[in-house]
Amino acid sequence: MELSDCDASETIIRDAHSCSVQVSILINEPFSLTWGSSVVAKVVAYNLYGDSLISESGNGAVIITYADAPVNLKETISARTASSISFSWTSGFNNGGSSVTDYRVSYDGATGIYSELASGVTTTHYTATGLTAGKTYKFKVQAQNGFGFSEYSEEVAILCATSPEKPNTPSTTVVTDYVVFNWDAPVDNGSPITSYHVFIRKADLSFIEDPTVCDG
Repeated sequence: MELSDCDASETIIRDAHSCSVQVSILINEPFSLTWGSSVVAKVVAYNLYGDSLISESGNGAVIITYADAPVNLKETISARTASSISFSWTSGFNNGGSSVTDYRVSYDGATGIYSELASGVTTTHYTATGLTAGKTYKFKVQAQNGFGFSEYSEEVAILCATSPEKPNTPSTTVVTDYVVFNWDAPVDNGSPITSYHVFIRKADLSFIEDPTVCDG
């Protein structure tokens, strides 16, 4: 019998046929119920003539709490584009006694303020679209189970960028005893261009890069 929160000899509990016991009591000794456990009870009635027979076991409540926050947020590099970011995560170690049903994704688009990006996500990966190339976005994720939403995961900051677009066709011109190679800078897709590789065709029609004469 648990007599600190559920002493059914007290008039208010006796007359209500009801009492409330804190979950923190049930998960500690002597009950030691784990998250996800069904709470089962029996009742005996007393009067001046003695005790009733003990009731059948009854239950219905399951001890649950928030799931652990998701972990290991990381970019899916193979899915990079100039206007989208894909990333994945792993479920936290403990589901709080109730299966995780979905996730909520929030982001900060370099404003310092997080807002909800998506909810009801039933997979452990997500692609944020319609983003601005060259802008760094921060993401964090919550897991939802039957008790509610978990704490936020650690945030991950990802630059929205990918490799540059293909350069336009270059040109070659002769200026005195030099040949000048010219090309236009292509769209950098969010990350400044740091160098070029210039390949010049040889007599056998293969191309070769020669940094000693044209180091891009």
